[in-house]
Amino acid sequence: MSSKATRRPFEKFMETPDFYFASSEHEDLAQPRKGFRVRRIGIGSRNDGWVIRLDPPLRGDDYGGDRDVDSVVVATRHQGASIWPATGWPIYVFVLVPTVDDWLSRGHLERSEFRNVAWAELYRTEDGARSKVMSE
Repeated sequence: MSSKATRRPFEKFMETPDFYFASSEHEDLAQPRKGFRVRRIGIGSRNDGWVIRLDPPLRGDDYGGDRDVDSVVVATRHQGASIWPATGWPIYVFVLVPTVDDWLSRGHLERSEFRNVAWAELYRTEDGARSKVMSE
């Protein structure tokens, strides 16, 4: 049986990213990563956060943990911008790392339950993320 035939459905989903994640503000996040929308989540007084999965994950030791970080929360940095549906590319976001263990099963995080670790951008294409094209 080929390796493609033995893949789980989730792995097939992970092949086609919803966007590409990169940062022009943080050198350690400059390389594009595939980004996948998981679900909405409330953060503090906001209701427009998104749980996203990154491939490859962020290095855990760079973000205060001992495990790599493959899921984070992002929220738009600019008023009126939207992640889904996208209001324009790139989308400028805050990158939030939750500090509580059960966060993936919850619909809301209080301000004390996450850290804002970076500013980043979501790009429609990998080429846009590589060249940091600011208006796609």
